[in-house]
Amino acid sequence: MKLCALLACLAVFSTGMAVPAAVDRQNDGQTITKTYELAPDENPELLIEEPFEQDGLCYEYAQMTGEPVETTESKTISQTVTVESQSTETEENLALLAGSIPYEADGYAGTLTLLPASVHTEAKGYATRSYTVSETRTYPDLAYNDPSLIPQTVQKDGLTLTLSGVTWKGTGGTGANGSLIPTSYTATASYSGTGSTRYATGYLTTADYAGTVSKTETQKIIYEVEYRGTPIPEPEPQEKVSLPAWVSIGAGVILLAGGTAGIVLAVRKRRDKVETL
Repeated sequence: MKLCALLACLAVFSTGMAVPAAVDRQNDGQTITKTYELAPDENPELLIEEPFEQDGLCYEYAQMTGEPVETTESKTISQTVTVESQSTETEENLALLAGSIPYEADGYAGTLTLLPASVHTEAKGYATRSYTVSETRTYPDLAYNDPSLIPQTVQKDGLTLTLSGVTWKGTGGTGANGSLIPTSYTATASYSGTGSTRYATGYLTTADYAGTVSKTETQKIIYEVEYRGTPIPEPEPQEKVSLPAWVSIGAGVILLAGGTAGIVLAVRKRRDKVETL
């Protein structure tokens, strides 16, 4: 028994077979279950043993079951999402954002929820466009229809407009030949200029999402290896072989002849020794 146990230990160390955490024998006496704990990357097929004998039974592999032992870790995650929008109106931009988004990274998974107070919109970029500004002004009661009497520039909306044209209208008496001799003039002056404006080419709306995500990992797997035993039949008794009478007699004669020859040889050696003396 001690020798068998020693051989079993040597087999464990030489093959690298895991040592069972528990060995259970069922009430029927014919089922043995061995329990092992393995890392997820270890091969459970190496746990299966060759048929073995115990207590008059021969046990053979029947089945194996595995139950993972898992742990779960959780943490809070925040993530910023950016979308393109067409205005700075918060209500419009909220419609562009999902109420929640899925999260999956580094083994963690979960759902993040929109934080409405974090929604912020700013210009994506700017461009400049030009436009024309015009102005018409009237200058009455001028003594002469002289353009020098007309201001060359005027201000409008922060822009300086330049005189682009003047029309005159005279008022007053009549000459000797009935022609009109104006006593004063009214000038209608036209001004124009170019302005520019800076505008946003688009908008970017950012929003924060937050939530709790979790990661589940398998720490180990508990395997139960079941063996079923069957009784070992007892060996049948061997029949005695009876030799024929002539074989027995012959063997006796041979033994007797051998003994007699030995005696004769011994007497002859002794006599030769005496004669020599």
